[in-house]
Amino acid sequence: MNTSIGDGGQLAHASCLLEGQRIEPGARYHGNPAEPTDTRFDFGRHFEISRWRPVEYPPGRSTEPIAWASVSPLWALRDDAG
Repeated sequence: MNTSIGDGGQLAHASCLLEGQRIEPGARYHGNPAEPTDTRFDFGRHFEISRWRPVEYPPGRSTEPIAWASVSPLWALRDDAG
């Protein structure tokens, strides 16, 4: 597709770049095809991720279904009679 978004560049939700279209560093675009805008699309705060996150996150996410699967039968069999 030969498209690119420079460092700090922003492309709005549901917008697209045409083949060969580029967003310069720090520029903001929106629409189909994307056109320059003054609107900022980064509403959240940015955090630095720790160097351990890539190591810790995948195993944590993969064990979550196992935890739910082990607790769900107990929840289903609980005694509601009082």
